[in-house]
Amino acid sequence: MSTCAFINSRAFLKDDVEDIDSKINYLKKTIFSLKDLEVEDIYVLLGEYSSKISRELVKSDTVIILDEKYEEHSLFESELSGISKSCNHYEKVLYMSLDLKDISKSVIEKLLEFNEFTVANFENREVHLALILTEDLKKVTGSGKSLIEELKDINSNWSSVNLCRELEVEEELRCQIKVTIFKDDKFFGPGVSRLIKLVDEMGSVKYAANAMNISYSKAWKMIDKMESELGFLVVDRKPGGSGGGESVITNEGRQFLNNYELIVKKSKKYTMELFNDIFK
Repeated sequence: MSTCAFINSRAFLKDDVEDIDSKINYLKKTIFSLKDLEVEDIYVLLGEYSSKISRELVKSDTVIILDEKYEEHSLFESELSGISKSCNHYEKVLYMSLDLKDISKSVIEKLLEFNEFTVANFENREVHLALILTEDLKKVTGSGKSLIEELKDINSNWSSVNLCRELEVEEELRCQIKVTIFKDDKFFGPGVSRLIKLVDEMGSVKYAANAMNISYSKAWKMIDKMESELGFLVVDRKPGGSGGGESVITNEGRQFLNNYELIVKKSKKYTMELFNDIFK
């Protein structure tokens, strides 16, 4: 089942100005763990300190969702707005709306083992960490006290899992690979791949560019260069409208993206096996 992660940064940054740098470091560590566990896409909801966090995450290959009205919105209202824009293309969502210092790679791994709506407990106390089914998310109206409480009313077959906080451990060695496709010049890699997937999800180059924290003109330059090198249309555009016009991915473009994701997946698997043999 396809899974994405949704992290509400407002939950752990709202009231703590003095400790923002360490909290952002916990966020980055959590993103590394999610990538190690091959969670497909990672969405980070921003409100407070959005400019600072965006700069810190610019090379993290995450999708930024900015709640421009965060000062008026509760955490729940921000989450509803963010999730509705991001998670409809997946079967499961790993929902994280808590202080990330408690979240280790093993905690995430344990929760990802479930295929039903599952809420995490730490020391028998429920927290805002859960594996959520997208089909349940589509029924949420915002009438409950929190996202988890409303989902419990929607799906009575939910379960809970008791997880343990782990003591701070020494950071392990990691490796990452980046697959880039080129002819005479580079034209397709993680950034362009992310852009095309977001255009596919959002139906708009403008909204996709905003999610990646890049300019609208830069997004089109990336698309134009890719299409020029490939020799076929990847993004079929219909100009006009406040969102910059409707955009859809062509069949040839989707096939190319699928092939790219396949080679990335196989390359990552081989590289991690080799890395573990040599370094561990």
